[in-house]
Amino acid sequence: MVRNALRRKLFRDMWQNRLQFLAVILLCALGSWVFSGLDASWRMLETSAQTYFEEQNLADLWITRSPVDRNALTRMRSVRGVADAQARLSVELTVDLPHEPTLLVQGYEEAVRINRPLLQSGRALLESDLRGCLLDERFAQANGLSPGDRLTLLVGGEPYTYTIRGLCLSAEYLSLAKSATPDPLNYGFVILNAASLPLLSPNGAVLTLAPEADTQAVKEALEALYPEALVIGRDAQSAVKSIQMDVDMFRNLSYVFPLLAFAVAAMIVLTTVSRMLENQRIQMGTLKALGYRDGQLRRHYLSYAFYPSLVGSFLGLFVGRWTIPWVLWNMEIARHVFPYRLNAPVSAAQWTVCGLGVVLSCLICLFTYRNSAREQTAALLRPKPPRAGRKLLLERWKGLWRRMGFNAKMVMRNLMRNKARTIMSLMGVLCCNMLIITSLGLQDSVAYFVGKYYFGTLRYDVRADLTQDAGQVEAYRKRVEAGRLEGVMDVALSARGNGNALATLLTVLEDDQRLINLGKDETWIPLPAHGAMLSQKLAETLGVKVGDALELCVPGDPDPLRTWVSGIAEVTIGQTVYMSRSAWEEISDAGFTPTALLVWQPTEEGMRYLSDLDELESFSYPTEENEDTLQILNSMMGAFSLMSGAALGLAFVVLYNMGILNFTERTREYATLKVLGYHQKEIRRLMRAENNLMTLLGVLLGIGPGWWLVGMVFRSCERDNMVFVYTVKGVSVLVACAATCAFSYLVSWFLTRKVRAIDMVEALKSVE
Repeated sequence: MVRNALRRKLFRDMWQNRLQFLAVILLCALGSWVFSGLDASWRMLETSAQTYFEEQNLADLWITRSPVDRNALTRMRSVRGVADAQARLSVELTVDLPHEPTLLVQGYEEAVRINRPLLQSGRALLESDLRGCLLDERFAQANGLSPGDRLTLLVGGEPYTYTIRGLCLSAEYLSLAKSATPDPLNYGFVILNAASLPLLSPNGAVLTLAPEADTQAVKEALEALYPEALVIGRDAQSAVKSIQMDVDMFRNLSYVFPLLAFAVAAMIVLTTVSRMLENQRIQMGTLKALGYRDGQLRRHYLSYAFYPSLVGSFLGLFVGRWTIPWVLWNMEIARHVFPYRLNAPVSAAQWTVCGLGVVLSCLICLFTYRNSAREQTAALLRPKPPRAGRKLLLERWKGLWRRMGFNAKMVMRNLMRNKARTIMSLMGVLCCNMLIITSLGLQDSVAYFVGKYYFGTLRYDVRADLTQDAGQVEAYRKRVEAGRLEGVMDVALSARGNGNALATLLTVLEDDQRLINLGKDETWIPLPAHGAMLSQKLAETLGVKVGDALELCVPGDPDPLRTWVSGIAEVTIGQTVYMSRSAWEEISDAGFTPTALLVWQPTEEGMRYLSDLDELESFSYPTEENEDTLQILNSMMGAFSLMSGAALGLAFVVLYNMGILNFTERTREYATLKVLGYHQKEIRRLMRAENNLMTLLGVLLGIGPGWWLVGMVFRSCERDNMVFVYTVKGVSVLVACAATCAFSYLVSWFLTRKVRAIDMVEALKSVE
């Protein structure tokens, strides 16, 4: 009977205070929803990728050198830690189609053991088949090709025709793009037998390592064995690196923004549960007077926190796992080609966050109950006496105080009389505005730092990429009509400094170049006549500073080029070594052969001349590259958009919850005002004035923390080849403040309508 009576009371209290209990459920759900969703996202992405890599035996190391014969393979396999090595031909060839697309050709001398293709349709390629090939499925679909069709490759102008045996995917080309974004219509890969291209010889090798091998040690041994070779590991391979950066980003986001949102939710839950129990003091005294034991009452009131927090936490856990990963996965497959999606099991971190929400709510409830349970039963049966009034600090400014109206004085005294309630209301508004500013500022920052590079660092209008048949820059400068034309030479190499090594890009510019700004805040600075400039990210990765020694290992050159760091280039995108033409010619005998032309303000005639060049490979424009880079960061933008939704939802729930609790606590005061002759409109005006004051203070105080939080979250997502520079637009701050004020006004409008429903007799009656 006792247990049933308390259970009925619990259900009745939950129904009478259903809005507060619903708020607790939603707050707990929002906290665990974002965390569990982002945590499940990075685990899903990592599990899917790693399983794919293992099943297709993805290489651990890639070596680029020419040639790779049997002796070279034998020496590679003899290196301690190498499990297997396979030579292959890797070359880009034009396809004989009207729009002349390009295919990355991979030719193997044996059956493919490393980087095995995943057959999607058709049949496998036999080792003895010199007339067949396996084609990239996405390229085939974009170009209307299928198994059995003919494919013609142009090698030095000579056609080589193959029959498409099957369509496949490759773990090595999980993300395949010639420029910033994938273009399956014009670029893909094809796998065939190297013997079918007798004019070309293997120019690289792929290696797998033993499970216990030290990757860095094996890499150093291979670099010592072949100083002229370019050796890269999985950490630098484009597909693995791209996936790992997204995994790291989602992982970092799951431990920054969601936990901050969870902290805000926990703070509001603390206030909600505490106030609900304080409003139960008379019923608590009644139950104690009826003979209920302390243990029974403690378990009963713990249920106020346990059941709502349990429902909310687990609701957020499972809803988050099935919503956020689905949204982010659709963004990932726009850039990466996965054969399947594997959901990771619920992690210990997700269970911990859910359990933390329940435990924290119960501890708050227990603490509040124990404070009330210490009082005598007779004291609990009386309403809690109000605190003794004190003169406000504002009242000491007598001139200002006398000028304030009666209603203004009442508002100030009400706010100061219950400082805990005032502070919690203020913190609720502050945190809401802070989180909304953060979510909007993160989206602003992505567009800002990308734009800094493409519209600040790069000053040219078009870049014309050239083939190996390019001529001298001076000849192009005389013939191309443009405001300015400069040559640039890009060389893929390995940079070594301070005991670290990284495969990167060397960009050699003309001595008097003006079309790339490498100074602070996108200002132009002259290139040093000696030494090399390193981009910020490359210098950070290698751990070098100005004056440190630097080695540049160019593929095909047995001796490394030795120079030093003469400056740091203030660029936001890229891990690049910059050198002037004179500095390059000082340390290398290779000379300066442009791989691209940078053109500023070209005329129509100038563009027509460039388009007609036989050695022209392609045009690229900073405006298009800016859009392509933003598409690459689409998954990040998607995560930030989800945060915006979570922040807006949290803001509404927090403001509504704080408003309804404040109204419930002050019902007796409003009833007193009605007895004293206040009209409903006057009481509503008082409520709105108090709410507006708290909203204004909270909104203003939330701007600074929101700005700071943008930087902290944004830097936690920083990628290996980018320097994230954050900013918050004034429009975003105004939108965030307006949204917070709108939510607050909506809550105030809803609550002021309840004044009419106040029963003065019920509100003012007392056991006295």
